[in-house]
Amino acid sequence: MTDPENMGSDITQISVSGHKVGIAGLTRVLEDVRELGLTNRIEIGSGLVRRARQQNFIPPGAEYEYCDALLKEYSRFLGEEVDERTSAVEIRIMGPGCFRCEELTRRVMSVVTDLSVPADVQHVRD
Repeated sequence: MTDPENMGSDITQISVSGHKVGIAGLTRVLEDVRELGLTNRIEIGSGLVRRARQQNFIPPGAEYEYCDALLKEYSRFLGEEVDERTSAVEIRIMGPGCFRCEELTRRVMSVVTDLSVPADVQHVRD
């Protein structure tokens, strides 16, 4: 696996359920799994998550979402065509950080969570 001293130099952003997440050592993870010569997508996904977890925090209960995202990156790594469309909604709340815009951000996050809508909610304060 990746040398711990160089871990910070290889961080790749991937989309996990519509959220951008940095994965350390992704290139090495993809190369290691390719070298195994696996053909079963379940085994490939399991191997990707297991190896990524060695250097990254994968929240309990989010393994499936990470597996799906890592499989997409693996397909891209192999040069296969990947559907780039995303079903996540992008929501930007613009405001200086006052009570009202903070409350709006909390309410929007609550609604998208309650409705199980994949959404990228960001509060832009610039």
